[in-house]
Amino acid sequence: MTTSITSSATQTIISAGGNPSALVIENGGIVSGGISSTGVISPSQGVKFPAVQYSSADPNTLDDYEEGTFTPVITGTTTAGAGTYTIQTGNYVKVGRAIHISTNIQWTAHTGTGNMTLSGLPFISSSDNNSQSAFVLGYVNNIALIAGNIAMAINNIGTSVISFRQSPSGGGASNYVPMDTNGGFVISGTYFV
Repeated sequence: MTTSITSSATQTIISAGGNPSALVIENGGIVSGGISSTGVISPSQGVKFPAVQYSSADPNTLDDYEEGTFTPVITGTTTAGAGTYTIQTGNYVKVGRAIHISTNIQWTAHTGTGNMTLSGLPFISSSDNNSQSAFVLGYVNNIALIAGNIAMAINNIGTSVISFRQSPSGGGASNYVPMDTNGGFVISGTYFV
């Protein structure tokens, strides 16, 4: 198979096997054609990353992309315990160092003790204090908080765990949220590896 590359100010055309526009990369990086591993040309082929990341030191190089699911688990900090779950779903998209998650977890019984955490994130977060992230709690159900407090969630750096905290709505020091025997959260956000 012969390959040739033609470039202009608006597009780059890669020709393969006699097809004059097997792969077209428009100005701005939009791919409007693709070649599969079997040589089939398809505009919906997309860009594929290898299963094993080839890390790049260049901060402007996208060197990893992955989509998947994970199983979130509610745990206690003193005794992890076990829960009876009615919903326990998690989805993620990894783009370079950024992990975007969305999870829905609901439980009706739990034996954990101490403060409440969510474990089982798909990747261990960066141990850099500058990379700590907060998450959006789109739904908080049946969780006991101190009166006048709002729930918050942050990742524990260097782990695959989210901690739940509560803070007075008018300002003041935050506290951890103790384990609750039943409840639920819908959580989304981004953390970094």
